[in-house]
Amino acid sequence: MARTALTTGDLAWNAVKDIHAKYHAVVADDVTNGIALTTACTERTILHITNTEQEAKATLETDLAGDNNDLKFTSKLKGRFGNAIKVEYVDPDAASAELGVTVSGTTISVSLATDVNKDITSTAALVKAAIEATPAAAALVTVANKDANTGGVVTAMAATALADGTGENQVIIEAGVYARAGLGNLVVAVPAQSDQYVGPLESMRFEQADEKLYIQPYAAGTTMTISPILLPAGI
Repeated sequence: MARTALTTGDLAWNAVKDIHAKYHAVVADDVTNGIALTTACTERTILHITNTEQEAKATLETDLAGDNNDLKFTSKLKGRFGNAIKVEYVDPDAASAELGVTVSGTTISVSLATDVNKDITSTAALVKAAIEATPAAAALVTVANKDANTGGVVTAMAATALADGTGENQVIIEAGVYARAGLGNLVVAVPAQSDQYVGPLESMRFEQADEKLYIQPYAAGTTMTISPILLPAGI
């Protein structure tokens, strides 16, 4: 798929610094394919990034079979980043298995304890304690009882993502192909309800072989926009 085209060609900048720009709402295709920014001069290019979303943590409330056994997970990651976290409860299908927690990327996997008959014995209270005692998992989420639940025996649960995290996003300006590309990508945090300018951008670090800049937003959202600004020569 082609990258989304974004250009500074129709932008202006006047003597009183009233910047006029054509804003581009970040959509799903931009995240998947990236943005190709055509600009007359990288060293005079600035990105105006606006994020009007309010900060909200991603959450997951389990809905297991049985009673009194559900938990609520709340992301410790900001904004949309929390939506990448998943939690799963795995039935080991083995006798006398022990409760264990592992983390792969942003997926928290809870291997449940069983008795000699392979029946699950782990309670929500024990799952909560096990996650809190595992540093990699505890770095991703906080855990609480859901509503009036007090920690009954749980059941297996397929990997389920936290949801509804909004706010902080990020934009990556990809390293190019010239002498200073070894410095790597530039990762720019875009906090909730922020308005910021990034640049000017160095051609020897960021310019691609097709003489464009490549921009990769982390997540789509109509409340985040990117606008390229081309400053006049001599500034």
